[in-house]
Amino acid sequence: MTLKTYRGKSMAEALAEVKKDLGKDAVILHTRTYKVGGVLGIGSQTMVEITASDGTVPSRAPGHRTRTTRRVKGAPRSVPAVVPSDGEPNVDAARLYGEPARSRLDETPLADPRQPVMAGAVRTPGVVPRHRPSEADHLDHDRQTPRAVETHRPVARRGGGADDGASFETTSFDPAAFDPASFDGGRGEGFRPGLENLEPKATVLRAPPPEAKDLATRVRVAPVDDVARESLEDEIASIKRMVGHVLQNTRPKSSGAVGAMPDALFEEHLKLIDHDVEDGLADLLTGVVRDELTATELADRSVVRQTLLRVLADRLRVAGTGIAAGMQADGRPRTVALIGPTGVGKTTTVAKLAATLKLRHGHRVGLITCDTYRIAAVEQLRTYANIIGVPVKVAMGPEEVHAAAASLTDVDVVLVDTAGRSQRDRERLDELGIALRRLHPHETHMVLAANIGERVMRQAAERFSALEPSHVMLTKLDEAVTLGAIFNVLQDVGRPVSYVTTGQEVPDHIELAHADRLARLLLDGGGAM
Repeated sequence: MTLKTYRGKSMAEALAEVKKDLGKDAVILHTRTYKVGGVLGIGSQTMVEITASDGTVPSRAPGHRTRTTRRVKGAPRSVPAVVPSDGEPNVDAARLYGEPARSRLDETPLADPRQPVMAGAVRTPGVVPRHRPSEADHLDHDRQTPRAVETHRPVARRGGGADDGASFETTSFDPAAFDPASFDGGRGEGFRPGLENLEPKATVLRAPPPEAKDLATRVRVAPVDDVARESLEDEIASIKRMVGHVLQNTRPKSSGAVGAMPDALFEEHLKLIDHDVEDGLADLLTGVVRDELTATELADRSVVRQTLLRVLADRLRVAGTGIAAGMQADGRPRTVALIGPTGVGKTTTVAKLAATLKLRHGHRVGLITCDTYRIAAVEQLRTYANIIGVPVKVAMGPEEVHAAAASLTDVDVVLVDTAGRSQRDRERLDELGIALRRLHPHETHMVLAANIGERVMRQAAERFSALEPSHVMLTKLDEAVTLGAIFNVLQDVGRPVSYVTTGQEVPDHIELAHADRLARLLLDGGGAM
């Protein structure tokens, strides 16, 4: 058995390599997935590894006994010391009991041990009938007829002397056929008249050699017959026609004929669905691509992909520019507040923004924290502020927010870290609304984490949208499996995306939002970052 390892970017690609190299009889022994490349898990690529063999099973060595061989109940543990009349060992008997044979043996008829045989007949234990009677059969037979009696007496070997050894002659008779009148006093000759009336009923059956059974579970690459392949192709074609009809109905201005969706566009459509884009949005996006491209262009996968990326980017609103630091028309420094549910990473994002604005752009930055509910939240932001070298103010309630902002007049930007609020806690949301009205920020960024479910994200966006945010920040893109949920929610929120975060390092893992980059992440999955 030859073991080989194959790798591919997907299970289908790895299986194709297995089938190409080892054929359809390949045996899959082990599969696993792992990631390669990237830095700290970012930008890595998923690989599939398959260990397979060519399917051949090595033959067993001569005389090897398998675990599946069982000794028949009542059978002796060793080969009986009975040899046929010609003096050669019985091969089948040796094979049955697991002993190596020393010579070949001519086939010798065997009478049923329960049937009487003629005098002088020699029994050979090496021939076994294919049907073995059960214990119930033996009990039933014993009740109906008396058990036959066997006698063994040594006989001289033909053509040999006394030193050649003796074989055994076995005779059997049925007590039912015994005539007491013929008994002549114990000399044994009186048995013959009764025995001569019996006809032997012998059945010659030779047991086949035991076959080794492979006890391991073997998984083969199942071949696909022509009927199954045609059925699968018909089903795929039907799905394409159905999607084509849906696109035609959702694009009333389209003048193209209704038909099956082109293969290249159909694959991109399936990607959108697989990445959690809503069915209606996926139909709309692929419908736009279908309307824009000609039949020749729709057959080109690269053209279809680039067109779909452009359509996706057009549907993603981004701010395009960072925070405009400096004194504003109202005489205050640019004030930016971050709001959002608990656990989306607002405090870390404030630290990243402060480090970026000061260390990279040279702006003077001041920090305000209102998050006095979370344990050590103030100390966390104060630690960041000391490292970066910026002042930080603490507001214990909504009434202190305005005073804290007024004390930071000698800076270019004021970043406000608000306390996380549950989207279901209306009282706390109203309290946050009061603080924002007193602060009157120039920008309010609603922070949403990309790694949460769409229902939770949508509910949070709806509740915090009541506070009238001007922008959306997307955090934890590196932890998201797909970005379809974010795309769906952004279509309803209608606010531009300002920044995205792709990790926990300060200040490196924050960047301006770009529509083309978000479109690629959406189409290729979150793991393509």
